[in-house]
Amino acid sequence: MDTCAFGPVLGGILTLAGSTGRVGAGFVLLVLHGHSLRLGLGLPFLALSLSVNRPQRWLQRARRGITTMRLASGGLLAVMGVLLLTGE
Repeated sequence: MDTCAFGPVLGGILTLAGSTGRVGAGFVLLVLHGHSLRLGLGLPFLALSLSVNRPQRWLQRARRGITTMRLASGGLLAVMGVLLLTGE
């Protein structure tokens, strides 16, 4: 979430509403700003929910190699530990 955009935009809206004395225009701008924030923050989650099946299928295929990867990484970790203990 990019919080850098909240402050300047909100400050501009409040300054505009306060300096012109048009409360209705400020209210409309704040409502539009709030809806754009919800839409902007919600779209990534919507896209993620629509694409869940593809990564799930990929993970099922990758699951076959997990045992091999665990053994290889465990062996590498053991070798690194021995090298650390021996000072090599």
